[in-house]
Amino acid sequence: MFGLFKKRVEINHDLVDKIARLLRLQVMLCRFQPDFIAALEKDIVRGYFIGFFDCCLQRRGVAIPDDESFFRLMVRGHETLLATYLDDIPKYTFSSLRRHDSPDFQKGMQIGGAECLSVLDKGHQPFAFPQYVHEGRGPLAA
Repeated sequence: MFGLFKKRVEINHDLVDKIARLLRLQVMLCRFQPDFIAALEKDIVRGYFIGFFDCCLQRRGVAIPDDESFFRLMVRGHETLLATYLDDIPKYTFSSLRRHDSPDFQKGMQIGGAECLSVLDKGHQPFAFPQYVHEGRGPLAA
């Protein structure tokens, strides 16, 4: 009742920060593009970031017991990745998660998850976001 006796799950900040650093360079490469902020607002891009973070956490065996814990992990990751560019990261993250039924969000999650696996399993660099912002092509534009 009221969460008074509910055990708080500790966020593994180091792991979440490492995941965000995997994406940070590609975001930094896009920050001077005219449509950068507009791209961050697209459902497919929001889904891409959530999918990438979620996949990495799953691959690292992070047990996420409830929605609140998942939200806190996503906020931490988005803070590390986007705080320089956006004012209200918790609001942005919450808005992203509320779009989970959007087909574009779902597609972005799949692309983010697949790219995460490519990074973790094959050592590839993430490329989908800069391709989308710089050239309007790539898996996020299809």
